[in-house]
Amino acid sequence: MKSPLALALLTVFLVGCGPNSKPVASETKSVSETSEKNRIVEKGFSWVPPEGWTVKENPMATSMAMANYKIAVGEFKDGFGENINVVNEPASGSLQQYLEAATKALKGAAKDFKLGGGLTTESGLQVVSCEFVLGTIRERQFYVDLGDSKLVFTYAQLKDAPVGDARILPSIKSIRKEAR
Repeated sequence: MKSPLALALLTVFLVGCGPNSKPVASETKSVSETSEKNRIVEKGFSWVPPEGWTVKENPMATSMAMANYKIAVGEFKDGFGENINVVNEPASGSLQQYLEAATKALKGAAKDFKLGGGLTTESGLQVVSCEFVLGTIRERQFYVDLGDSKLVFTYAQLKDAPVGDARILPSIKSIRKEAR
């Protein structure tokens, strides 16, 4: 399990450092206002990226766990674009067991590690989160149990930027389980 999470962290840096992006919508949209026309449907799940963000193919497109999933990139500031990338990792067991293993690996590498609260998606999926800092980047990971696999949505932004929850939580709440 360490490998996909490490790759997600690497992608945050590679995706976030780029020249162009569309501006982020300035107002926060409620979950009910998220646009279905922008829904990204992947093998096993779907989600709606934040309004105004650019959706891209993953630049790490190889055999990695997350490489086949699209990423969303928001506003660029100081050479870094806030972004969301996704890992869908085959994993049996409970979401709590998966979270414990993942956070054990992260606690050693990250500063200011905090377990977050839980939430429920519009489709009834349970989500738990954690937050941490790696260098100049603040990351928030959202873990979703799909049964035979676990999704990890990683949101990254500059650590000194205002917390972007108002922009990304509607996207997290839009996650659905889909046919593979």
